[in-house]
Amino acid sequence: MLALISSNMYAQKSYIFLADGVEEVEATATIDALRRAGMDVISVSITETPMVTGATGQKLVADSLMSQVDFADADWIIVPGGVPGAPNLHSNQQVNSIIQIHNANDGRIASICAFLGFCVSCRGASFSSRGRFSCQAISFMERIFRSTAFQFVP
Repeated sequence: MLALISSNMYAQKSYIFLADGVEEVEATATIDALRRAGMDVISVSITETPMVTGATGQKLVADSLMSQVDFADADWIIVPGGVPGAPNLHSNQQVNSIIQIHNANDGRIASICAFLGFCVSCRGASFSSRGRFSCQAISFMERIFRSTAFQFVP
């Protein structure tokens, strides 16, 4: 059995958005890896129910609904892709507002795959001129892997 043991990473509050059409692997693998690394990750449904249907038809159950979360304590906002998951997230005004406020406050944003294209092309200079999305996403994963030790556990 392979276990992840966090050596120097402090627990951070992270939120990952889930929408109908989300790429299941992008969401679930991210949640799994970060939780194993000791991060507090809360999945948030942007629908009115905790259950969303992923891009391949799999059902995912979010930890919270958007209406139940105060994003002010977020260290990271994580936005997975998928089709039509990324377009569904992009068309949600509340998601856009949360991302814009978090970005304006120098919050960390990890955009995965298809959603990165929406952020850069549709939000223009407020995001793309600083290169925050692509750079933050890469440094985010590098930070996880550098701060996590792998060891075999019997």
